[in-house]
Amino acid sequence: MELRMCCKFTWNLKEICYNKMRSSCSDREGELYMNTESFDLSTTELSFGVCCYRIEKNGEGEQKKYTFVDANQAFFACMGYEREFFERQEQVLEQILAMNERKEAKNWIHMAEEKPGAFFGGIVEILQKNGNRKHLKWEVCCQEGARGMSYLIFSCTSVNLLIKTQKELLDKLNKEKSERRKASDLIYELPFGVAVVRGNQNFQFEVANDAFLKLTGCPSSAVSCGQAFMTDYVHEEDLGRLEEAVERCQMQKSPEEFELRLKTAEGQTRWELLQCQLYYYKDAIPYYMIATWDINDRKELEDELKLLDEQYRMLEEVTDEFPFEYDVIQDRFRIPHKYYKMGKIHDPGQKYMTLEETCADIYREDCAAYKAALEKAKKQEMSGTIDYRLNVSPAEEEPHYNWYRTVYRSIPGINGGIIRIIGRSYDISSDRKIQEKLSEEMRLDPLTRLLNKVATGEEVKKYISEKPEGTQVLFLIDIDNFKRVNDTFGHTVGDTVISDIAQLIQEHFQDTDIVGRVGGDEFLVFMKNTTLEGAVRKARELCSGSGKQLIGDDAVVNVTLSVGVAVYGVDGEDYSSLFQMADRAMYHIKRNGKNSYSLAQDGDHVYDNVRGEKQVDAVFEKRQEIDKDFMNVAFSLLSHAKDMNGSLNVLLEQIGKKYHLDMLSVVEYEDDVQQMKLTNYWSNFGQVYENTVMQRSIRAFEEAVPGEFVLVKEKGRNEPAVLYENWNTGDRRICYLGGVKFEYGSSHTGCLFLGSRQKERIFDETERMTYSELSRVVAVFVTLRNKLSDDQKEIRHLQSRDRLTGLYNLETFRNRTEELLAWEAREEETHCQYAMVHVDINNFSYVNENFGLTVGDRILTEFGQMVGRLEQVPFACRMYSDYFVLLVKGADKEEILKNVSSAKEYFEIQQKRKYPAASMRLSVGIYYIDNPKEGFDSILESSNLARKQAKESGSIKYCVYHESFRAKRDDEIHVTGRFYTALQKGEFEMFLQPKFLLNERKVYGAEALARWRTPEGNLVPPVKFIPPLENIGYIVDLDFYILEQLLRVMRRWKKAGKQLITVSTNFSRKNFENGGEDFIERLEGTMKRYGIEPKYIEIEITEGVIVENLQELKQCLMKLEELGYRIAIDDFGTGYSSLSVLLEIPANVIKIDKSFTDKINLSEQRKFVSYMGQFIYSAKEEVIFEGIETEEQLEFLSSCGFKYGQGYLMDKPISVEEFEKKYI
Repeated sequence: MELRMCCKFTWNLKEICYNKMRSSCSDREGELYMNTESFDLSTTELSFGVCCYRIEKNGEGEQKKYTFVDANQAFFACMGYEREFFERQEQVLEQILAMNERKEAKNWIHMAEEKPGAFFGGIVEILQKNGNRKHLKWEVCCQEGARGMSYLIFSCTSVNLLIKTQKELLDKLNKEKSERRKASDLIYELPFGVAVVRGNQNFQFEVANDAFLKLTGCPSSAVSCGQAFMTDYVHEEDLGRLEEAVERCQMQKSPEEFELRLKTAEGQTRWELLQCQLYYYKDAIPYYMIATWDINDRKELEDELKLLDEQYRMLEEVTDEFPFEYDVIQDRFRIPHKYYKMGKIHDPGQKYMTLEETCADIYREDCAAYKAALEKAKKQEMSGTIDYRLNVSPAEEEPHYNWYRTVYRSIPGINGGIIRIIGRSYDISSDRKIQEKLSEEMRLDPLTRLLNKVATGEEVKKYISEKPEGTQVLFLIDIDNFKRVNDTFGHTVGDTVISDIAQLIQEHFQDTDIVGRVGGDEFLVFMKNTTLEGAVRKARELCSGSGKQLIGDDAVVNVTLSVGVAVYGVDGEDYSSLFQMADRAMYHIKRNGKNSYSLAQDGDHVYDNVRGEKQVDAVFEKRQEIDKDFMNVAFSLLSHAKDMNGSLNVLLEQIGKKYHLDMLSVVEYEDDVQQMKLTNYWSNFGQVYENTVMQRSIRAFEEAVPGEFVLVKEKGRNEPAVLYENWNTGDRRICYLGGVKFEYGSSHTGCLFLGSRQKERIFDETERMTYSELSRVVAVFVTLRNKLSDDQKEIRHLQSRDRLTGLYNLETFRNRTEELLAWEAREEETHCQYAMVHVDINNFSYVNENFGLTVGDRILTEFGQMVGRLEQVPFACRMYSDYFVLLVKGADKEEILKNVSSAKEYFEIQQKRKYPAASMRLSVGIYYIDNPKEGFDSILESSNLARKQAKESGSIKYCVYHESFRAKRDDEIHVTGRFYTALQKGEFEMFLQPKFLLNERKVYGAEALARWRTPEGNLVPPVKFIPPLENIGYIVDLDFYILEQLLRVMRRWKKAGKQLITVSTNFSRKNFENGGEDFIERLEGTMKRYGIEPKYIEIEITEGVIVENLQELKQCLMKLEELGYRIAIDDFGTGYSSLSVLLEIPANVIKIDKSFTDKINLSEQRKFVSYMGQFIYSAKEEVIFEGIETEEQLEFLSSCGFKYGQGYLMDKPISVEEFEKKYI
């Protein structure tokens, strides 16, 4: 192609040259001749070679002779010979042209001579003087000159480079063809799908291998004959993605990877990863190679992960927990949804955070332990827990820390290395507070509220460890004769004595001194920074002030104190030695008469049998005291528990620490299945299982009676009778497993499990009894927890649901919808189409009035049940009364329309069958949610605007939102906003439309109508302002404004002596709410001000008002009739009232709606109009046909005997001035 273009360009230059040569010819002696003398080609500046030969003929039939005339330098350079060669050689062609081209060249010369002025030539190969061969573009033209002379003009251009380029291009093309053939052969051998497609509209297949054909089911014959197209096998929703990828591939000249769904041979769709690459061009059309890899399993896994993520999110919403996931390989944490709500993460696209970012929210002192736990879990497969304080404030606010616990488990990969650490985190702040409170409680004696023995010793040791200065004294105080008090008067009196003595001791010492109860009847006081004299004085005061005599029926017991005193630094250097010395001094007093004190430094006191006997007698009593104390702690924890589950966890921990156990757990047995649910767990070796369902494994526990302690000992690691897999991991095995079965609720059972790793653990009878009693406490905990859980679920249900229908209330509906749409907005592509559907049950007030509220509630319930059964409705809400809002989903908008229409039709048919007189229909507004990020309020408003439009139209099944609805709403807001200003400025005018006697065409009355004239002089159509004013209630004021204008005109007519006519004026349904009493009162007040008799005023109401509230309206109309007003029912035939209802109401005039008048134009409908009008006429004195617009309608009505009419045929609504001119 390039060669042809170049030759053509050369040809054009030849014409330029030829024209230049001709211009050098001159006219001499009246003849044209070639002026060879002045023709000098050597000076001609041309880029190609030109030479001239003269043709000489000696005679008829003689051989022609060609003589060289001239040539330019480009010619010689092109030919490779000097001027002399051409000047002396006659047979030039034979010498310079290749043998095979000489004949062709002579032929060109011959043709040129035959056709002067025409160019002939082509590509020739010449042999240059230096022996090189060269390709030229060679052309010749013959030109007639003067005196019969002829000249041959030759031109030549080197095309060596073009020939070489052409050859290279052909070689390259052949090479590419060969490579494509090889690539095509390779394509068929590849194990994955590969196809070459043409870059046209439908991506026609050029080549496709077996893997691709097998995947799509495309026949190879269709590919061969060019009838197979890529677009036929791509999912419709992904066609745009294919086109965009191909376009990017072409523009960027680089491979493009993308994912889409391909239709398979089985009629299913599979996700494929496609790589598209520009392959080659053919006839200026690009061809692309497309390779496919199956990623369907990966996509399904992604869907599962999305579902799991959504489940996590929902779990976080209904619980205080959030998932914990640490990617060990990537060293990153998955961000819980709760972090977004807490305001910690502002970018919704951020899914992960680093370890350092995570630790930034952990209390500084807890970070090291947190990181250490993770490091340990990264090295081995294990389970564990870590408690830490977490900042729960948003990023910009001051930190506020709550205690959290993370329960985690490390997950190994295929190679055994840990790849994930997963678990859950939850707030344990309440547990911590309970534990702190319980820890404090555990330090106090439950009876006296003094420090117990352990806490007292700890406080004294702590104080002594600080090496205090001054004199410190330890008092050990024992109540004399206390055993006799218990035996004689009982433990209640004994407890009172202990409490009184405790109070006495506290009153004698300062708050800074350490006071505690260290035994059943023993107290300890550590007096700080005193003197020995002061200590002795305190001891004396105690003994003298404590004497009390208890008198019973048969005995008198004296209650006194024996006090032993030891001085720190004198009698001992530590707590144990001081206690021992004070104890000896105290028992020295008890042996020598009691009711006194003794200093340890006064002498070596020798123990006798008194101490030993007392200890032996009190062993069982003290042990009972200790167990009773712990039971008191347990009951105290139960009675003060706010978080049952957290309190139970704390109780398990305290039991374990108290009795040196290694594991405690609470399980609830599942009914009718061999499973148990682990609800609470504590161990001292890090394993934590919560809310885990386990298989029941040990029959002995299940067969036990409630309250019975059962102990099982492990005899061997593989013993089949006792399975420990629920509790053991590795070497940390439970050797003894105890359990106490308990009952909770009405008929449920559970078990308190206790485990010890000690191989020689002894459970004495007192301990077993304590566990049995504690199981009763646990049962109360579990019962209250489950009851509280059930109550909370019920409360949440009631709080989120409408009481009557069971559907969501508006707040919950809003939250659920916003969450779903937010999830959709985060997705790269939408999974389905959503729409907000607003529903209103028309004529529902009629049902309540005529069938009762019970029936009305039943209809609402049935609607709620129908909606609840629809799979296409994720959420539904009853807003109020008979207004409902539904979130509907579908594959596309057409499917949503179909489903909504079907449900609407089904409900209406069911209700019509049950309540045929009610004529209930649904007004349905639909708004398609094309942008999931749109606000809920905007979506709700749009669907409501569509509902209003459907309700106003009345006849359509449903109405889909259009932007014009919002514009209409804005106009309505503008109308209502300007109404009262316009009213004050007098912009509203009264127009009158005359009513005629049909036969005479004479006016006998009129109808007053409202018109709104803007300041610019334009009239606002009533349809623009009447509906919005009626909706908001402003219409009442407009009705009375028009009435007053009418009354003013009538008063003027009356004063002028003109005959008054009856004029009807419209009153909206809003006037008749609450029985119409306020309306009658206002009407009477207005009439009295103008002095017009009621008989000239016709109260006109629409048929719809009758349908809505028949009984109350009937009473109101009867009252108006008694007052002398005429009653007119307007728009009859557009509502749902029956003719029987029409007979009940006291109406003077029935106005037949224009829609019936129009039926006169249809011959088959005329009889119906006639019969209906005759029936009404038989019951009412005046029947007016509205909307008479043709002579045909007028003649038909007159022929049927109807007397009254109204319509544009007679006259349209006109101003008062024009009406007066025409008719008054």
